[in-house]
Amino acid sequence: MTSALLRCVLACLTSLAGCGSVSVHYRTPDSINGAPVTVHAAQAKGQADREAPATKKNSRYKNLDRAMEIQVGTALFANFDTVLRLDSPILGVGVPIDFEDDLGFEDRANLFRLDLRYKLGRRHRFDISSFSITRRANLKLEKDIQIGDQIFPINLDVSVALTTNIYKGAYRYLFAMGDGWDVSASLGLHTFGLGLNISEYATTGRESSENLTLPLPVVGLGGNYAFSESLRLGASAEIFGIKIDTFKGYLVDIRLSLDWDIWDHVGAGIGWNGFVMDLEIKDEILGGDLLRGNFVYKYQGLLVYLRIFF
Repeated sequence: MTSALLRCVLACLTSLAGCGSVSVHYRTPDSINGAPVTVHAAQAKGQADREAPATKKNSRYKNLDRAMEIQVGTALFANFDTVLRLDSPILGVGVPIDFEDDLGFEDRANLFRLDLRYKLGRRHRFDISSFSITRRANLKLEKDIQIGDQIFPINLDVSVALTTNIYKGAYRYLFAMGDGWDVSASLGLHTFGLGLNISEYATTGRESSENLTLPLPVVGLGGNYAFSESLRLGASAEIFGIKIDTFKGYLVDIRLSLDWDIWDHVGAGIGWNGFVMDLEIKDEILGGDLLRGNFVYKYQGLLVYLRIFF
């Protein structure tokens, strides 16, 4: 009687196990060989869910970790401030020339700019930039101008051209990062090339040219913040400063940008770039023709560019 009752209860529990998620283990000595019988009343799906290893979903915004990004666009630079003083071992210390006030240079310039960003690893980046700024003026001098060993007198008709070539490369390490942001430190080389030409085109055709190339090491900080998968804000600042017997000066280069991903591999961007450099040279630098002098160069302006990324 008791054995029959136990078998009835066991049958009911087995029927309930097919409808619920309760796991029941019941053992009874009634078996063919005397071994206990075990009843499992848990759903197979529930067991699989419990046994599956837990995995963490990567929720970092994809626009923070592009493998490569190319930016091609224009820079609408304005508010130039350019002052140059060229000294001469024959004529002595020169007179500072303000290119905007003394030579009538426009304080704005439009130019082509190329930027490349490449991802080397989860926390490693490499940035490259290249652009050239050329400004010209034709005028009648309102005061004497000394360029090295030559003096161009007042009331002389001259043509003046100033070209600056800027090439930048930097390694960047992301030392802090989250799902929608990162902060980085950088170490790079900011190569600044200067070319000056002034010629007397009305009479003798006399001209004077000076060239200088300066590779300046820079350190910097940067960061990005992603508002969404398609909108990202970026900022960076690079600085250089040195003071030795033959050379002293500083450089500051700041950039802010807002990037928008329009399609899968194409986007656009808008930004602002500010640059300040003040250098004084007392001897020849890397084979350049500029031996002694002082150079102050400042600008700021708007960046508009097309982006291609992978």
